[in-house]
Amino acid sequence: FPPTDGVRIPPAHYIEGLSKAHDVDFLLLDGGPRDTAWEGDCQTTAEAVCHFRRVPIRRKSKVVGLVRELLSLGSFYGFWELAAHLPESTAAQIYDAAIVCTPPAIAYMSQPKVRRRMPQASVWIAAMSDVHSLVLSQQAANASKNYRLSVQLFQRVVYTLRSKVLVRNEMKMLNRYDRVFVQTDKERDWVRMNGDDVLADKTMRLSNAAPDQLFSLPVDR
Repeated sequence: FPPTDGVRIPPAHYIEGLSKAHDVDFLLLDGGPRDTAWEGDCQTTAEAVCHFRRVPIRRKSKVVGLVRELLSLGSFYGFWELAAHLPESTAAQIYDAAIVCTPPAIAYMSQPKVRRRMPQASVWIAAMSDVHSLVLSQQAANASKNYRLSVQLFQRVVYTLRSKVLVRNEMKMLNRYDRVFVQTDKERDWVRMNGDDVLADKTMRLSNAAPDQLFSLPVDR
């Protein structure tokens, strides 16, 4: 909170909706402040949930991360590690469900050795805000027409190759979850096209709706 962009809006909605009938705890994998409002935003989020916990994370070697991605051992964007111990009170909890938001967190939490150190949950849900391999595929198809032909071709080749490498890692990552939420039909179709039947069956589109009160604002806002 506040839900100011496409990354924040889905978890804000999950918190708001689930809080009506459930106790919601929030675990922030904190990569550091984005701006001066960061601490205030964390406080606002803490006020909306039962328990708010945060643990710092740091990116591991970029070179090793890229090599791991090429070897289909995991996506580069998920190559993080905890910079401090998880609070013991969190690890001891048993939850009905764990909803993991943002691709880096989903990639990190998909690792079996990481999952064993996390709170136990009956169901693990990956709520993807963007399927990056699809984003790269679309960038390849829409290489900028403002550049020379040679640059367009280079962009298409690079984005296409990166997408093909990344999609293997993302499908493997998502298959480790019991349910997968994506936001668009294109993303759902992409997962069904590139994943196996098991992943296709547990992937559903949960579109990113806007709060009703926004529609009552004056048009000039």
